Amino acid sequence: MHSSHDNSEQRTAALGIPKLGSAVVGMSVMLCLMFMGMMHDFRSAGLTHDQLLEQTLDEMNRFEQDVTAAYPERKAAFVLSAVLAAYCLATAPGGVRIGSPLLAALILAALAWTCASWFWSIDQGKTARELVRITVYFGLAVGLAVRYDLAEICSIVFLTSAMTVAFACGHEVVFGSARELDNTWRLAGSLHPNPLGRFTAMVAIPALAYARVAKERRWLWLLILGASLLVIALTKSRTALACCVAGMAMVYVLTPGWRKLALQGAVALTVVGAGMIFFGVGGSAVLKTSGEVVTMGRHDKVGSLTGRLPLWEALLERSESRRVQGFGFGAFWTADNNESIAEQVSWIPGHAHSGYVETLIGLGAVGLTLMLLILLLSTSRMCYWAMAYDSTPCRVLAAVMVAAIINTMTEGGFALPRELAIFSMMFAAAASLRYAPGESKERAAEPARVAPVWGPVGLEGGA
Repeated sequence: MHSSHDNSEQRTAALGIPKLGSAVVGMSVMLCLMFMGMMHDFRSAGLTHDQLLEQTLDEMNRFEQDVTAAYPERKAAFVLSAVLAAYCLATAPGGVRIGSPLLAALILAALAWTCASWFWSIDQGKTARELVRITVYFGLAVGLAVRYDLAEICSIVFLTSAMTVAFACGHEVVFGSARELDNTWRLAGSLHPNPLGRFTAMVAIPALAYARVAKERRWLWLLILGASLLVIALTKSRTALACCVAGMAMVYVLTPGWRKLALQGAVALTVVGAGMIFFGVGGSAVLKTSGEVVTMGRHDKVGSLTGRLPLWEALLERSESRRVQGFGFGAFWTADNNESIAEQVSWIPGHAHSGYVETLIGLGAVGLTLMLLILLLSTSRMCYWAMAYDSTPCRVLAAVMVAAIINTMTEGGFALPRELAIFSMMFAAAASLRYAPGESKERAAEPARVAPVWGPVGLEGGA
């Protein structure tokens, strides 16, 4: 006779959901509240784009002059992140061991280099504040990685993102948003459209993966997927759309068996060939219509990536004398530098709008190299687990990591401490641990066996 708990677990497995226990749901709610205080803007409803930029600059200048002048919700979010970090680290199971010493060493080296940047920072006070913040966020990321297994982490990412998107969209319905953003209406709510698109992509990718394995109510996941794609379309965030499509493609690519991969490759080539024929027959009218679709109806400086190329050129020119070590972590974007760069590119950036360029100007070529190595090794390790164990949670996390890598090219969301850097560090920390799909945390504490640095350690079989 099966207990209600067993029946619940069987039903959860049938729906394709990794794990939705009370601990996972509770942590997701807390993280959603943290992101609400950290990223959401409750003061810009109805403001124009210029008014919004002026408000953002005023906030930056006020905080630079007095760190206690931050908005109450920002302070509360930071305190909550510290509390969550302490909780996760205090309640983590004992004995979880490192699975990839190389990846762990790279993470520690990156953290050490970040801290060392205080010595050559152009604004040591600003760097010191950023170091306090990134240390707390790193503690939370590591705490989440050791407190929860990969399936639970997958659920936390999905639920946190889904609740964040729901709240932002609800705010849009009730209060509206800046109607002149980028000279066109874009869905934003309490977030900027680009972060909203990033969070929505982290809903769409798991929804697609779960729909493929769900044995019951598959329509529910397809409905969530469709709603997510609609939200991304309404944000008109091209980067979010690109990384979402890449992530969903990875869900199919990370499928065991060469026959499936060959079939997927054949389908992809067929689609490309059909597209070339379509464009060739349709002529300029089709190309013009396709251009409208690709730019999502936005014509604002498309050739310069919405002003990013001039910004990157200006930043690379400014950082030429500090190419190796950078200006110090978080130190470059002072009020003076922000105004100077704004005059040069004719708009107010606030940050580099590329996680890689941001890392280069803050931590130099050394910091950027460490970042790229961590991304490469952690992503390849997660991809290995997804293929070797045919694990849906690992497939989702690997796909999200690939999407994050692409998004970081033209956005800073997954690299900036005030945004989704917590998730990025959590993915890397989780990839460095020993256990993989099908392995309990107790087994993860057993002595490790020899295995490649990109694969699982001490495993004889998978789920």
